[in-house]
Amino acid sequence: MYFQNFPLLPYQFAGDKNFRAAVDIIKRVKVRDTIISTNALYQVYNVRDGETPEVLAGKYYNDTGLHWIILLTNSVIDPYFGWPLHSNVLKEFVKNKYLTAHIYDTHHYELVSPYTSRNGMYMPTPAEFADFDPVWTAKLYNADLEQIVPITNYEYETAVNDAKRSIKLFSPVLVPEFIKEFSSLVVE
Repeated sequence: MYFQNFPLLPYQFAGDKNFRAAVDIIKRVKVRDTIISTNALYQVYNVRDGETPEVLAGKYYNDTGLHWIILLTNSVIDPYFGWPLHSNVLKEFVKNKYLTAHIYDTHHYELVSPYTSRNGMYMPTPAEFADFDPVWTAKLYNADLEQIVPITNYEYETAVNDAKRSIKLFSPVLVPEFIKEFSSLVVE
């Protein structure tokens, strides 16, 4: 359904004497920032493990073919890596990216603090701390109240994946108007 309103172009494949109609995939439409920032037009949703845009479109819009609306309104360009990976796929992704032997190696360090504004800050490694001036290091964090913890490659990739879970689902009532406007913009 996404490409049905896109203009067609004459295209000649290499070695073919005839021209064929091809969809102009270079055409792009972006959802206006004012629409994206108007919370009343959306329901915030937390994607569960294994839910795909098609599954959500079926549940929320009663039409799996409208999955492109979910992707477009959440600025997901790559439906594989821009969408939360299933936990089993994530494990394989991490194994391949970091090699199995390095999944639980330290990716970086973070600050755990009772001060919420400081929680999760990226921190220097212990070796880097050793190179700092002790007076300046003492100002970085309060060792009595705060703690620097290692974050593994797996924990880091899981956090990146989980950050993709919070999406906006465009109101079903507005979908016909959304499609109408999309269709008019794509042919311009």
